[in-house]
Amino acid sequence: MIFMQVIIGVLAAAWMAGATDNGSEPIVGQETGPVAEQAPDEPEISIEGNTLTESTKPVFFESYAGDFNIRFPGGCAKTRERIPVDDNPDVEKNHLQIATHVFCDRQGYSGEGCSVTAYVDDDLNAEPSADVSFVTRRVQAVLAKFGSKVIDQKPFHEIIEGGPRMEGLDVLASGPENKGQIWVRGLLVEGDVYILTAWRSQGQLALDPEFTAFFDSFRPHGSS
Repeated sequence: MIFMQVIIGVLAAAWMAGATDNGSEPIVGQETGPVAEQAPDEPEISIEGNTLTESTKPVFFESYAGDFNIRFPGGCAKTRERIPVDDNPDVEKNHLQIATHVFCDRQGYSGEGCSVTAYVDDDLNAEPSADVSFVTRRVQAVLAKFGSKVIDQKPFHEIIEGGPRMEGLDVLASGPENKGQIWVRGLLVEGDVYILTAWRSQGQLALDPEFTAFFDSFRPHGSS
């Protein structure tokens, strides 16, 4: 498998397939099986992208659909935001739907990139609702699509000053054939779910200050 030839398709398949919750518990911490095939029936999506020139400095990005902001690493001045189109908006859904998926391949860096997938709950008093198990299943879906092996995992807790509490899970995994690394952080924030992902086809990832800053800069619900 050539890492970067399939990486965007892998992530797209992961967040689209993860939109349907089958209720099974994840097995985070064990090696996943073969990479699953992409779902044959994907909903139509609208795609938005910025027109900024490439930058070697971190780039601020704000998503209205996902209700969050973040700083992408240098080389990510060109980002893409995909917003699924609901073909049946009046039909009651039995799963929390994706609001947006934002991703970037770092210009000038071979086999590196990052993304944010947001599941926004418009009505906390109505089903379906998200919980910690929903978050971990979404993390597991991403890891499965990469065909990765978990290296380390730990709970994540943060209360943003003047903002909401974030609860979730941090997972670091090796890439296909033990090459490169994937870092996934799943967050539950006031009923909404955010999946932050970074990947590198060669070398370590978690100690890279640019990617550490990417994860640490995430702010949901208008917090700063």
